Amino acid sequence: MAHATASRNPPDLPLTLPLVISDAVHNLRAALDYIVYELSRFNEGRVVNGTQFLIEDVKSDPSNPRHAFDARKGTRLRGLTDHQIRMVEALQPYNGTEWTESLRDISNPDKHRTLTALTAESGVFSVTATSVRRTRPRSGTGVHGLPADLTLEVNATAAIQLLPRDESKPPLIHLLRQIETEVFRTISLFEGEFVR
Repeated sequence: MAHATASRNPPDLPLTLPLVISDAVHNLRAALDYIVYELSRFNEGRVVNGTQFLIEDVKSDPSNPRHAFDARKGTRLRGLTDHQIRMVEALQPYNGTEWTESLRDISNPDKHRTLTALTAESGVFSVTATSVRRTRPRSGTGVHGLPADLTLEVNATAAIQLLPRDESKPPLIHLLRQIETEVFRTISLFEGEFVR
């Protein structure tokens, strides 16, 4: 039986790794949002806009009455039955569900278009932006108004952790696998709610 040995120089990781992780996280979060959307549509018999699977740290917050689960459930969980709202509430971080908190903490910076750095604890993450000169001017712009000929080079040699590293949580890949398993369980849990 072969045994893996640790290397001082980790293998190069694909430059697309942050994009793949971002896509996976987005889809896991979207799956939960679709549960609420579809349940709301099923219950109401019509599309209900603005729904979302809430992930909140507190049930209520007197210092900020527009935030927290109780304040937002009326709009984000609109169309759900009281029983279904309790099912969503049972999965909140304030009820001890850590995987929803982890999913939110990874997905929120990503969906708000801030770059989530991935790095080893002692590694370096760098992004280099260069504009490539062309012999002919290129018309148009790229994503978010950046020049279409902008090139980003990412050093992803040791892209294995999210920063800042939370020692109380498992490494990123293990955390994503755990979240994937829990999202699947949640989808299965809500399946019975689509029966009249």
